[in-house]
Amino acid sequence: MNALLKTLEGNEQLNSQVKNWRNQVIELAYDIEDCIDDFNNSVRNADAIGRFSVCLMTLRGYFATAMQIKELKTRLQDMNDRRKRYKVDDCTSNTTVETLDPRLPALYNETANLVGIDNPKEDLIKWVLDEDQKLKVVPIVGTGGLGKTTLANEVYRETGVQFNCKAFVSVSRTPDMTRILNGMRSQLLPPPISPAYNVQDLIQSITKYLLDKRYLIIVDDLWDVPPWDVIRCAFPANNQQSRVIITTRRVDVARACCTEHRYIHYMQPLNDSHSSHILEAVLCEILKKCGGLPLAINTISSTLACQQPGRQKEQWECIQNSLAIESATNPTLEQMVEILDLSYKSLPHPLKSCFLYLGKYPEDYKIRKDDLIRQWVAECFVTSSP
Repeated sequence: MNALLKTLEGNEQLNSQVKNWRNQVIELAYDIEDCIDDFNNSVRNADAIGRFSVCLMTLRGYFATAMQIKELKTRLQDMNDRRKRYKVDDCTSNTTVETLDPRLPALYNETANLVGIDNPKEDLIKWVLDEDQKLKVVPIVGTGGLGKTTLANEVYRETGVQFNCKAFVSVSRTPDMTRILNGMRSQLLPPPISPAYNVQDLIQSITKYLLDKRYLIIVDDLWDVPPWDVIRCAFPANNQQSRVIITTRRVDVARACCTEHRYIHYMQPLNDSHSSHILEAVLCEILKKCGGLPLAINTISSTLACQQPGRQKEQWECIQNSLAIESATNPTLEQMVEILDLSYKSLPHPLKSCFLYLGKYPEDYKIRKDDLIRQWVAECFVTSSP
């Protein structure tokens, strides 16, 4: 039940019937927990009195619990019947959002909006356009989020016109070699009459086409050496000043792909000035959407401060895109609720129950921290520290 509830919790595209069913399942889950707690309490209380009374109270507890379980089983069966009637399984599968490639926006960034990329780009362009006739592999290596794909794409844009043909393919952690090679072939050759599904045929087709051409290939997001050992078979060493640029997070992969290690480019983090420039631009857009409301600004500030270190820009942009543009010009109660709802949704799943538990207290009530933590522990929202 908990696994299903977690699946449905973040889905905002459910119809009213499925949402109502989900809420009823939540209530049923709470009732099941209460039933177990009541039985455990009755057993503990029985241990504190005489032996005969223990037996009597234990039997009474068993009987009461058995009746509750019978009622809960009836409700569970009813819930299951409604699940089939409402076709909840279809709703959860049909509304599943396809995972987006986080590298995709980097391929369409405007050059004028890029920060701290000029010097690395100039160095790579020199390596790519030098007079060396041999096939050269230029790895770009660095941790995730440093801008490897963006840098490779900028070099690809500026130097691609000086090559006879070019292609940009992404490998990823679980590479589909047929898809990768078909993608490369589609960028290099005219569409075939019938697509090839055999890796060996694809490699032969690409190699034959590139044999007498000067080519530029970007192999993005390479995670391991074995996929490279397959992909590189499609790159003939034709002494035409051809170039292959790869991006990877692993230094050992970069070294395995490039025999001349002096051509490996190691990405460096942005300095404080460049970092501030990027974050300030995103922050200004977020503040516009807060409409000058202090509560909205405070709420968003708390949300921004809790984001994962090292990925602030992407996470801040996600929050910016989640806020409706109307709040910048017409800050209403609905927009304020939307901002608060965004902060709630950004909480980790275990903390959502802790937050909602605060709703039991009256407005402006002084909550004692220790008492609240004990209640969270008692409700199994959090575990007690050793």
